[in-house]
Amino acid sequence: SKVYRQVGDTPYSKSPGETGPAISTFNGEEISDASPGDGEMGLGTSLPVACAPTCDTDAFPRDSMAEYEAAEDDKSKSKSDIKDIGTSTLSIVTTPSIAAIKWWELYQSEGSKGSCQGPERMVRPSVRHIQAVNTVCDGRSVAVNAAQYAVLVTDIPTNDAEIHTIRRSLTQGSGSSHDDEDAVKIDPVDDICTEVFQTIFPQSFRHVVPVKNFSEVTRLLIRWEQASRKLEVFEALFKMDGVRRQVKDGCLGMCGPKYDAIAFYQNKVQCLAHSIKSARKRLRAVDDCRARFVIFDNQVDAAIAAQSVLLPLDGTKFITQRAPSPDNINWLTLFKTSNERFVRRIMVIPFIVVLIVFPAGFFSASMSVLDAALCQEGSDIYWTWYCYETNNTTFGKLLKRIVTGWLPSILIAVWQNVVVTRVLYIISLAECLSPSLDGLDRRITSLYFYWDFFNIFLGSVFGASLFTFFGSAVKLTDARVMLETLGQAISSSANFLTSYVLMRSLFLVPLKLVFPHPQVLCFVLRNVLGTTCCKSMRSTRRERYTAWEPKSFMYGRESGTSMLMSLIGVAYVSSSPITVAIVALYFTGMYVVCRHHLLYVYARSYESGGELWPVLFDRFVIMLGTLAYFTGAQLVTKRAWSQAVILFLTTPPILFWFHRQCSRKYRDVSKNVPLDIAWRQPCAEVKPQIYIPSELRSQSVGWHPEQGKAWQGYGMPRWM
Repeated sequence: SKVYRQVGDTPYSKSPGETGPAISTFNGEEISDASPGDGEMGLGTSLPVACAPTCDTDAFPRDSMAEYEAAEDDKSKSKSDIKDIGTSTLSIVTTPSIAAIKWWELYQSEGSKGSCQGPERMVRPSVRHIQAVNTVCDGRSVAVNAAQYAVLVTDIPTNDAEIHTIRRSLTQGSGSSHDDEDAVKIDPVDDICTEVFQTIFPQSFRHVVPVKNFSEVTRLLIRWEQASRKLEVFEALFKMDGVRRQVKDGCLGMCGPKYDAIAFYQNKVQCLAHSIKSARKRLRAVDDCRARFVIFDNQVDAAIAAQSVLLPLDGTKFITQRAPSPDNINWLTLFKTSNERFVRRIMVIPFIVVLIVFPAGFFSASMSVLDAALCQEGSDIYWTWYCYETNNTTFGKLLKRIVTGWLPSILIAVWQNVVVTRVLYIISLAECLSPSLDGLDRRITSLYFYWDFFNIFLGSVFGASLFTFFGSAVKLTDARVMLETLGQAISSSANFLTSYVLMRSLFLVPLKLVFPHPQVLCFVLRNVLGTTCCKSMRSTRRERYTAWEPKSFMYGRESGTSMLMSLIGVAYVSSSPITVAIVALYFTGMYVVCRHHLLYVYARSYESGGELWPVLFDRFVIMLGTLAYFTGAQLVTKRAWSQAVILFLTTPPILFWFHRQCSRKYRDVSKNVPLDIAWRQPCAEVKPQIYIPSELRSQSVGWHPEQGKAWQGYGMPRWM
C-alpha cells in the first residue's frame, strides 16, 4: 500500500547518507541539487547557476586560466615525431557539452553576502527525486509513487497478422504525438498498445512510453566520460609543471604514432559527443519496440490492468504486470523477448553449476598440503626453519596456526567477496529474469544462498566423507551408516567453520568500519602512488568525489553472507555451543557496522518496498529443515534413535505446513496493490517523461555512469 509523504512549507533536507535532493539557493530561487529527471522539473532544462563551475584540478597547484592559456601559447606546436590534431586551449570544465550535462560539474550556492562561499555540490539525482510525483489529496500536497499509476507491457506482437487480429475487436483510435527533443516519442501514432488501452480504459488511460534499446548510447556516454576524465588529468598536469604529455593511440597506449595528449582527448571528447547525438537521433526513428510503459491517472485501473488478461492471445503475447519505479528498472530485461530470455537462462546454467560445485575447501586443503610439504624430508620445498619453529617454539606454533587455520579462511573470504560476488551479479544480470533491479538483487540472494549451502557449508561438513556419504545414499543398503557418517562429519567440521566465523567477526567486521567499500582503499593506494612515483595517478576532484561518494548497499551479497552465518549457527546449535556464541558475536558487530553505514555511508540506488523479505523467509525455512536433519543425524551417532525418528518424521511436515500457510496469507497480497487500497488513493498526473531513460533525453539530463545498476559505485557492468 502507498504511504503518503507530506510536503510541508520548509524545504526537504537530506538525511545522513542520502545523495539528494537537497535544496540550495541560486539567485534567490530554491532548487534541488538533483538534476532534472521527473515530473516535478521540466526535462531538457538545466539548473540555474549563480557561480561558474569550479576547475576540477584541486589536487595540483592552481594557476589562473590566463596564465594557463599564456603558457599554452608559448609552447612550441609539437616535435617532428608528434602529430598535432588540435590546438584548442579551452579546458574540459569550461567547454559546453552537446552530449550530456556534466554530472561532475561543481556548483557553489551563494553565501550570506552574495559571494560563492556555500558548499560545493555535484549534480546527481536521488531515489526520492526520481520515483515520486506530487498531487493533491483533501487539499494537501502529497507525493505518490509513480509506479503505482503505471503498467509494464512486454512481448507486444509485431507481426502484422497478429496486430490485425487484435484490431478487429477494437475500435480504431488515433494516437497523439508530443513534439519534444527526446529520443522517445510519447504516445506514438498508430500504436497497437495505445489502441488497446484507449478502448478498454477510455477514461483513465493517459500515455504510452515505448521502451527502446539505448545500450549503444550508454556505451558512448561511458567512453565520453572516461575520455573527459583523462583530459582533466592531462590538463591538470600541464598546469602543474607546464609540460605537455604525449599519448599513443595503439593497443593499450603502447604502440602507434604519438599525439599531444590534451589535443588528442579534446578531439576524442568532441567526436564522442557527436556520436552520442547521432545515436539518439537514430533511436528516435526506431518504431519496433517490444515493451511499453502505460500510464493511468488512478491506481485502480492500473492495478486492474496489471493483474488481468487483456487480450484473447496465447500466454506469451501482450503480458501485463506491475511496472517498477523509474529508479528500479532493469532495462536489459525489457530489451529482450521471451525467447531470448529463455535462451539466456539455459546458457548461464553451466556457469552456475561450475561456480557452486567448485570447492571452496580447496583453499583449506591446499594450505594443509603446503604445511605437510614444507616439513617432509626429501621434498623440493623442505624448509628446515619452518619445521623446527612450528614444532619447538611458541612463535612457530602460532605461525602454523595462521597457515593452517586463519589463512584458508582469509582466502575463502577473498574468493567470496571478490570473485563469487561479481560472477553472481553478472550471471543474474545475464539471465534477464526480472524487469526490476530489486528482482536482480533477489536473484543474487538466492544464488548466493545456494553457493553458501552447497559449497561452503556442505563442502566443509563432508570434506573427505563426501564420497562415503553419497555412496551409502545411492546404494540404500545401510541408512544407519549414512546417518552416522553425516553426524561425525558435522562434529569434525566444527573447527574449520568456527575459525571462519571468528575470522569474519574479529577481522572483516572491524575492517568494514575503516574501508566500507573498495573505492576507499583504491583512493588511498592511488594517492600513495601519485605522491611517490607516478604523478598521473594523483586524483582530481572528480576522482576524489567518485571514491568518497555514497555507494549503494549490496543487499544480495550481505544477505547471502548473513544467511551463511545463520546456517552455521543453526546447524551447530546442539553440538558446538562455542560456534553459536561466535556467530552471535558476528551479528552483534554487523548490526553496529551496518546500522552506521546505512545511515551515513550508503545511499539507496532503488526502493523495492521490502520485496526481499519473502526470499529470506523461504531460505530461513530451509535452514530450519537443515537444523532438524543435522540434529537428527547427530542424535543417531549418540544412539538416541527415538529422538532422531521424532525429528525426521515431525519437523518437515510442520515446516511445510507453516511455509504454505504464510505464503497463502501474505505472498500474493504483497505482490500487487489490493483494489480496496488502490481506490482510496488520489488521482495524479504522472508525466510520461519520468519513464524515459536519461540516455534518451535531451542532453542526457540526469545521466550518471553508475545509474541503472542494482549495486552502484562498484564498477559492475550494466549490459551483458
